[in-house]
Amino acid sequence: MKRSMYVMAIALFTLGLSTSCQKDETNTSADVTSEVADEIASSLASPSTGITDEMADFTENVEDNYSSLKSAVPDTLYAVDTLFTKSNNNGATFLFNYSYDLAYGLVYESGNTYAYYNGSLSGSYDGTRFSGSEDRTNVWNLSGFAVSATVYTLNGTIERDGSTQSKIGAMSYMKSASEITVTNVKMNKGTYDLEGGELNWHISGTVAGQSFDYTASVVFSGNGTAELTLEGEIYIINLTTGTIE
Repeated sequence: MKRSMYVMAIALFTLGLSTSCQKDETNTSADVTSEVADEIASSLASPSTGITDEMADFTENVEDNYSSLKSAVPDTLYAVDTLFTKSNNNGATFLFNYSYDLAYGLVYESGNTYAYYNGSLSGSYDGTRFSGSEDRTNVWNLSGFAVSATVYTLNGTIERDGSTQSKIGAMSYMKSASEITVTNVKMNKGTYDLEGGELNWHISGTVAGQSFDYTASVVFSGNGTAELTLEGEIYIINLTTGTIE
């Protein structure tokens, strides 16, 4: 009888140990997903250096130079190439230093006009929540120059490699690679606010020594936020601060 009780106690202890391990794995997986959501949010809308800021800057540059780029000759390419550095190192809460290599211009095809953008950037940043570095390459085209169009429409691709050190929570280190498809992103004429469209986001890498490989979607809501769907969870991203609300 004592032997049977002893064997049962071992079995129950082993079962409890197994259940505990399963719970730890579930919690770890949720933590990784949350870390990746933060990474997507910060790379999308970090102040002055995020993807959405670059979209607005590109559109504003095309608008500002439209008259000089425009030509009556059809099927002709007009381009501007520029190299510059963008930084903020004067005691602000979000510090950054980025180098840009941009090429953009207008293309006229069969009576239609669109702007193209081939841009790459490399830099580092340091904020209250994260610090890190990234390299990003964008290939975009922008339509909506007809007088009747109420918004600009952006399509294209983005490739991003980044490393991030968190300063909150578990203070994890993340290294990631992203491939992003930009689909019909709508931008307000005049304010450059994002009013619709979607990013299909494939991100893989490691965080706190654990590997991840996720596919996510980001839908712009038109009210200064975007809805991120990742591993069945929905997160609301503030496009001003680059944080999860």
